Amino acid sequence: MVALSSAGLRARLFFLVALSLLPALALIVYSSLLVREASLLDAKSQTLAFVRRIATENDDLIAHSRELLAGLSRLPAVQESASPAECGHLLAGMKKTGSRFANLGVADLGGKVVCSAIPFEGDVNIADRAYFQRALASRSFAVGNYQIGRITGKPAINFAYPIFNGERMLRIVFAAADLSWLERMVGNSSLPADSALAVVDNEGSVLAVFPREGGLVGKSWPPFPKVHASVSTNKEGVVEAIDPDGKARLYAFARLVGGSSEDIYLIYGLPKATIYGPAVRQFWVGLAGLGIAALLVFAIVWLVGELLVLKSVKILAAAARRLGQGELKARTGLSHAGGELGLLARSFDNMAEAIEAKEKQLVQANRALRVLSAGNRTLLRGTDERTLLDEMCQAIVGTGGYRLAWVGYVGDDEAKLVRPVAHAGTDEGYLGGADITWADKERGCGPAGTAVREGRPAVARHILTDPAFRPWREEAVKRGFASVIALPVRRRSQMLGVLGIFAAEPDAFNAEEAKLLEELADDLGYGIANRRDAEARERIERELEHQYSHDALTGLANRSLFEDRVRHAMLHAVRTGRLVAVLLMGMDRFKIINESLGHSVGDALLKHVGPRLAACLREDDTVARFSGDEFAVALIDVAKAEDVAPLAGKLLAAAMQPLALAEREIYTSASMGISLFPKDGESMERLLQNADA
Repeated sequence: MVALSSAGLRARLFFLVALSLLPALALIVYSSLLVREASLLDAKSQTLAFVRRIATENDDLIAHSRELLAGLSRLPAVQESASPAECGHLLAGMKKTGSRFANLGVADLGGKVVCSAIPFEGDVNIADRAYFQRALASRSFAVGNYQIGRITGKPAINFAYPIFNGERMLRIVFAAADLSWLERMVGNSSLPADSALAVVDNEGSVLAVFPREGGLVGKSWPPFPKVHASVSTNKEGVVEAIDPDGKARLYAFARLVGGSSEDIYLIYGLPKATIYGPAVRQFWVGLAGLGIAALLVFAIVWLVGELLVLKSVKILAAAARRLGQGELKARTGLSHAGGELGLLARSFDNMAEAIEAKEKQLVQANRALRVLSAGNRTLLRGTDERTLLDEMCQAIVGTGGYRLAWVGYVGDDEAKLVRPVAHAGTDEGYLGGADITWADKERGCGPAGTAVREGRPAVARHILTDPAFRPWREEAVKRGFASVIALPVRRRSQMLGVLGIFAAEPDAFNAEEAKLLEELADDLGYGIANRRDAEARERIERELEHQYSHDALTGLANRSLFEDRVRHAMLHAVRTGRLVAVLLMGMDRFKIINESLGHSVGDALLKHVGPRLAACLREDDTVARFSGDEFAVALIDVAKAEDVAPLAGKLLAAAMQPLALAEREIYTSASMGISLFPKDGESMERLLQNADA
């Protein structure tokens, strides 16, 4: 049943046809068995009748032999007074008249053959023969066994009759009846091929066999042991046995000579294959007829099944195979009417349509999920707001396969324009000429304007037919846009702008996809808010850090930052063997300028000196304002002390350049002290003390 359940439809049809033929096959087998049984019964009857007929003939032979020998015993030619020649002449004449006998002869009471119808040479003694001994013992007619004659050399059955003179036994007259009569009966019976008739003694030795087969006479007959049990307990009967060569035979048997210890048996063996021949022929003829009928039926089933069933089934299977390979447009093309196959075709087509719709939804949802995932990675990776917007648009187009993604910010002006700030994909100037607004007018009724104005996603699933998209339809179709969704981008409760996504296929952006993309827009708004908040925090932190480490008036490094940089320079100098120079400079008469010209002029002078000092330094050097008119300079990585003096001169010259202020020039001078690390001190405090001195 497992094999049948996995077989094809045609195989199942053939199986049903084969099942319908089983009763006919059973009838053929049953009829053959009946014929076989009848043939076996008939063969048993015929074979038993055949051996009975031979046994009857044998009884006639015995009776005839008795009469013949009784008559011979009374003739003078066989008496003791007769000469052997006269006796032999008489017997030869009697043999000619009796064709059933192979020989006639006379023997004395010692068993010596006196005369014979067949001449012989030397002495022949038959005293050991069963028929001779029985005649002596019974003093009457005796029947011997089938045996090979010593004079004739032929298989024959022997008879003996005593010759008397009064009460005195004189001689024994005997006769040897050959088996020609048995051979004639066999020939007239036309035995079937491979059948055999054998005359066997009670030891199983072959006395005669028909048809004649050389080498068997005088030897043990092979089948005899298998049938001996039945033969030895019954006068006649039929048994079945297997030959040593493996052939099954039917054996009919009968005792030819009974009443003695050495019975002779006639056994007729007939092959069972011959017996069953008619039944076998009838079986094969019936089977051949059934086979021809089955072939015709199979041919009809093949053709009719192909036209009415299998053709439609193959179409269904091909459609199912295409659907399984991902061809979602696969349909049977069969009529949905017409019984079970029509119902099956309709069910399959409906299923395929449902799968296609579901697959489309899954594809769109998966696309949106991939975009959402890519957007989340972009939110984590983006550094600033502009980079975030650009990378978000790239992720939407690159991951989702959309035609165009763009972000626009809204303005609070009277025109209420939506200004594109980032995009990716196929644009080709589309956004530049879109002129999108969120005002309640024609160019504000498209998806982008509606999303901003109403604060909800807006979709145009069919750009070609959506009336709200009329102002942009021509340019959108040129660029291969078929559907679009616009999603509001918010920063908390503040409307920032809109995220627009165009797809190349119509009827995109189903409810599930729109929901996922709306989540993406919310994430984008959250990302923008985070970037702006982070930038604000960074700006405040930078300002605080600058205020902590820089002079508020000049913008130069303050004392704390200066000392920190010098300490780092000292550590570097220790490793490299270089020098660090610390220079302290004070402005001369700065207090007089403040008192005579005002603090604003003094502040202006300080602001003027700081940049001039910084302009004289290398990138790694530092200039700082400590307090009042005191400035400090750190020269980093100085090779030798002689290199400091020229730079100190430049610094003094820069500090003493006049300052043009309020239509006057202010001249000043400066003083400078220098200390070197590590020569003049190995700590910050020591260096500053020495420079100040």
